[in-house]
Formats: sequence, C-alpha cells, structure tokens
Amino acid sequence: MKYFFSIAVAGMVFGVSSCVMPPKGPGYKKVSEYRVQSTKSGKGETTLTLVSAEVLAFEEVIERSPNVSAVAQVTKLEGSTIPGAFAISPDGETIIYQAIELQPRMLINLWRASTKGTGGVSRVTAGNYFDSGPAFDGDGSRIYFSSNRNSVLPRIWSVKATGAGGISMLTQGDAWDFLPCPDLNSKRIYYGSLPLFSSAAQIWSIGTDGGLPTQIAEGEYPQVSPDGQWFLCSKVDPDTMKRKIWKTRSDGVNPTQITSGVESDDLQATWTPDGKHILFASDMAKDSNGNKNFDIWMMTSDGGDLTQLTTNGSADSWPEMGPDGKTVYFLSNRGFKYEIWKMEISSQSAK
Repeated sequence: MKYFFSIAVAGMVFGVSSCVMPPKGPGYKKVSEYRVQSTKSGKGETTLTLVSAEVLAFEEVIERSPNVSAVAQVTKLEGSTIPGAFAISPDGETIIYQAIELQPRMLINLWRASTKGTGGVSRVTAGNYFDSGPAFDGDGSRIYFSSNRNSVLPRIWSVKATGAGGISMLTQGDAWDFLPCPDLNSKRIYYGSLPLFSSAAQIWSIGTDGGLPTQIAEGEYPQVSPDGQWFLCSKVDPDTMKRKIWKTRSDGVNPTQITSGVESDDLQATWTPDGKHILFASDMAKDSNGNKNFDIWMMTSDGGDLTQLTTNGSADSWPEMGPDGKTVYFLSNRGFKYEIWKMEISSQSAK
C-alpha cells in the first residue's frame, strides 16, 4: 500500500499527478519536483522516501500579466536545495519555507529568510526528517508544521519561529497529518489528515496546546478565514478525479463548492487578509503557446470574478498574500529551478 503527499507543487497529491505533454514552442524544459512517498510492505513496515517526477518549466522568468507588477525573486537557493511550501510572518518581514535537501542525504527542514530577498538564511529545524507545511501563529512567535521526527507517519508539531527551545508534538496516532493552519479566533489548529486505510484526506482540528482532535470534514489544504467563521479546502470530484475548492463553516456544516469545471485542478486556496478574496492555484488556462500549466488565480470569497494573476509558462503554486494586502508570494519553477517569488496585484484586480 502506498500513500503520496506533495511537498513541492500542485497536481501531485496522494498519487494523483498531472500528465506532462510535449510542450508547444521553444523555451520549455522538464524539471524534477519531489514528493514524499509512504510505502507499507507486506510485513507491515512503513517507510518514507523522496521520489521525483517531471513537470514542465519555462525558461523566461518575466511575467506579462496585466493584473500584476513588480515580480521579483525572493529565494535563491544553491546547489541541490529546493524550496517548497512556505509561510509569511504576520508583520510581512519573514518567510519560513521547507527546503528539500537532496545531498548528502534526502531530507526536508525548515529555513527562515527575509521577504525582501536580501540577507542570509538561517535554519529553524534540523535533523534527518521530513519537516513540511509551515504556518505562523497569530503573533509570529511560533511555527506549526508536519514532521515524522518521532514516528514513521508525519504528525503536527510546533516550534518557536527562531528555532530556539524545544519542539512540541500536537497530534499522534496512525494517520498522516499535514499542512496545519491556525485559527487565531478559537486557538485551534486545522490540518489535513490521511488515516490509515482511508480513501480520502480529511480535515481535523486540535487545540494549540494539544488535547483531543476533532474530525471536521473531508478535504485537504485547510485554510481558516481571518474571522474564523469559514475554512477553505480542496476535494476530489469522484466523477472527474479533479480537485475543486470548497468553502465550509468552521464547524464543518454548510459546505459549498466554489470552483467548477471538469478539466482543471483547483487547490491550495488561501484568504486575503481582509477575507474578501481567495487566492488559489489552478491549471484551468493555457499559456501563450497553448501549453496547460498551473497559474495563480484570484476570486471573491463567494467564488465570483475569476482573475488570472500569473500567465508565465511555468508551474506556479502555493500563493499567499502578505499583510499589506497587495503582495502575493508564490512558488514557481520559471527559469528551470524552483524558487519563491513575489508580485504586486493591480488595484483594479483587488476590487
């Protein structure tokens, strides 16, 4: 039995992947993205390993979308280190990101850098583990993340944002717990979970200090609204096997699907700081050469006024808006290497 969990970009989650077609036009190249694979042997032993798959990247880094400006690279990692999911601090000054380190051994740790793209980087977690999916608490003092540091399957942990002091475990049990999201109003952590023998991911919550977890709904990528009344998640449509974004009350009732279409995967949805708009990654459009790829999109909180923010021929994912309400950070493989980028959305697009 195998379980898959994406740690790099959209389109490869729990064994579902986008098909890489031969690109139309020059300037494209296949690059590797990485995911964690959990394999259970016939003897009942479970191991985690990093495996790779090829996705299309575009050599040109420029962004020609009329809806964004001031596109700039935030990280510039050297050698065989690749950034993945990340979080922006409440003051907008710091970015915490998971770094996939391929040499000398395969592991994932959390690192800290400035959102300005200047200065050095510093380590937040260390060890031969898979630490992923970081999220800040309300005042930026702690980081919640997923890790397999005391078990085969990852659980939810917390650590001071500086990396100093001890690391606390919040969840436990026979499930793959991932992508925590703090609710600043209820002092609870929402997170995705894939229990053993489950066919679909689920949304659970637990207190910031631990305690008994509560099952909320089916889905993955939970993101709680700024007022704590709603959360976003992605669910697989059983007919098309494509992921769609759902909006659900924080107690799990009144689920509403807010993206549609039978050809696209829509996922990694997150709120703008004012709660009026939603950012997400989707492959619903094609680039100027007719190649289908993931871009960053924005819509109103009810799913209306779809706006495509990025149009580059690369794979763009993991959007997050900074506290200024106009700077959007995202992961991209433009230029043939995964890095974290930022851009400013036009005032007209945010209305």
